[in-house]
Amino acid sequence: MFLIKRLVDEAEKGGIDKRSPYKEQLEYNRMQLLATAYLNDYGNHLVITTEDQEKYYKANADKFKQAKVRVIYLSFNPSSEKAGPDGKKLLTEAEAKAKIEDLRKQIVGGADFGKLARENSDDKTSAVKDGDFGIMKQSSTYPEPIKAAVFGLKAGEVSQPVRQPNGFYLIRVDEIIVQPLQEVATDIYQTVKQERVNDYVKTLQSQYQVKVENPAYFSPQAAPPQLQQVR
Repeated sequence: MFLIKRLVDEAEKGGIDKRSPYKEQLEYNRMQLLATAYLNDYGNHLVITTEDQEKYYKANADKFKQAKVRVIYLSFNPSSEKAGPDGKKLLTEAEAKAKIEDLRKQIVGGADFGKLARENSDDKTSAVKDGDFGIMKQSSTYPEPIKAAVFGLKAGEVSQPVRQPNGFYLIRVDEIIVQPLQEVATDIYQTVKQERVNDYVKTLQSQYQVKVENPAYFSPQAAPPQLQQVR
């Protein structure tokens, strides 16, 4: 900090803070900092009531669904030359797809999902637990195709095979649970607050209309000619 302060003092003595482009950059940084600070202060003074939270919770019930899921995962390698972790040759994509479609037919026909998961799934962590993959929330960081498949199912249903870069998932939803308001109240509070800040910003933006006087300014410009060294 002492070093930075000393260098700043020297810069100011030399008038660098008054020289372009530094003076413009300093002013822009000042504007950015104050604008951000004001929006933070605005948000911190908003009043979000319990009724506001309850209203948001009821209007967005789907966001708070969570599913207890089980999976069967079959990995594949397009060339089928690479060996898996257990030394066995990996299936090709076509082979994996055919196999997982057959497993789904067996399950729909009444076969035990857990038994097939133990015997076939390449996700060994869940396979030893009859395919138990735990709880999945709408906010979970799983890929969107996985979450779309999960939350498109009812309890007891099995998805179509879901392709991912290195394998196929077969997903069974055992139970759908809606998180109670008490568990998500803090998240709802922050969400409602951010929505109101965003609405405030949009209201401000709508008050200003930008007129472009010279559209050519935004057109790609030819690079200025390079100076040639005089010998």
